[in-house]
Amino acid sequence: MGKAYYSLLEALCNNHTTVICLVDTATFTHLVCSLEAGLKSLDVSLSSQCAAALDNLAAFACNHQPLTEASPPAAHALQVRGVCVG
Repeated sequence: MGKAYYSLLEALCNNHTTVICLVDTATFTHLVCSLEAGLKSLDVSLSSQCAAALDNLAAFACNHQPLTEASPPAAHALQVRGVCVG
């Protein structure tokens, strides 16, 4: 995949984390799997973008712990997908 794709994913995970968390499971899985592939890249800038994108998702999950009824739907979506434990 190209650098533009990973750059877009990093921007989406940074600025639109809620939207990323609320996409359907198949799309979310595809995005996370492509970030995993990017992490394995030998291109340092590309793998750094992927790490930053995943960091944004992890920070979102951690910032909404413990999960309560008042937590946003996106946080609940991550829990359902097994991204966080709550």
